[in-house]
Amino acid sequence: YKEAINKGYILNPVLKYLDAKETKHENELLSKMSKSTSKKALRYLLTDDSTIAHAVKQTLSYLDEFGNASALITTLSDQDKKIKQEIFKQDPSKTVLISTHHSDDPEVLEKFRVDKKYDILIVKTQASIGYDCPRIKVITNLSNYRQLPSFTQLIMRGCRNFKRDNGKPYKHFIVIAPKDPSMVELVSQFREDTGLLLEEVDFIVQEEYEAEITEENCEIYDPRFENHQTSSFVEEEYEENEKLIHELRKEFPGISAEHT
Repeated sequence: YKEAINKGYILNPVLKYLDAKETKHENELLSKMSKSTSKKALRYLLTDDSTIAHAVKQTLSYLDEFGNASALITTLSDQDKKIKQEIFKQDPSKTVLISTHHSDDPEVLEKFRVDKKYDILIVKTQASIGYDCPRIKVITNLSNYRQLPSFTQLIMRGCRNFKRDNGKPYKHFIVIAPKDPSMVELVSQFREDTGLLLEEVDFIVQEEYEAEITEENCEIYDPRFENHQTSSFVEEEYEENEKLIHELRKEFPGISAEHT
């Protein structure tokens, strides 16, 4: 996997855990989950309204950031319509396709693959074996699958190289998942088995601006040191940088001041 990523054959996966503060019952449930009660507690977590709302919010946020990409959401067999309703509640403009069969319908999967008008595909068995849809760049796991082979296959649904509308290729894709003990253990197994970091992130900034950073044209700040160094600007250069920062904040509304 590492060699394939380094050569640009496949993309690098990064991980976004659902925030416990945004998921109503996560702290009280997941901290107490034992082997005897984990399945029941996990199902309660995955079907909870706050969990679904937060997962959809994260999915839509990253989907909008990626541009012309699509999302794949895996879920329990009786939650697909609930997730679809939540998507339309948060963003009525999104188009959704549901695989209605317990074993995902090949015709639905093919329809989503070839018809780019659909933004989100909701499936039950993870569309894991051999499904190839290169524009999938956001994968949200709301299923109770916790086996390494199927999890690896699921993640690999997003690894296909695919170019954005502006012609630039993606360099990574996002995997969204609840932070239950079995998922944390599964992620650890995935890292050990594949050698991939599956690095945790707060947000992703696409590589739209690839300017060289030098002392002459920027402010240098390193949070590891108490003081920061500021290069001297002429007035025109300062104004140009202010305009660029303004444009960056418009392009990426979720970006923090420090990252700007």
